[in-house]
Amino acid sequence: FPNPSSNLVSIVKKGKSIQENTSFRLTDIAGRSVDCQITEMSEGKFWTLTLGKLPAGIYILQVNSGGNLNSMRLIKH
Repeated sequence: FPNPSSNLVSIVKKGKSIQENTSFRLTDIAGRSVDCQITEMSEGKFWTLTLGKLPAGIYILQVNSGGNLNSMRLIKH
């Protein structure tokens, strides 16, 4: 959140309270990888993605944590 955004998007981890590796992969609408990061996250921890240098458009953020893959659409304006 917020979505849409012009600069920063924050993601908060919900679910298991254990700390685990979480990967974030951002692709453009054509499926080209724009950013990929891995970090340790536990419940309630925030991760911030900077969109500032990316052109306006629609992006897909994939979050893989503990074997669970979630995808969400991000709009950069």
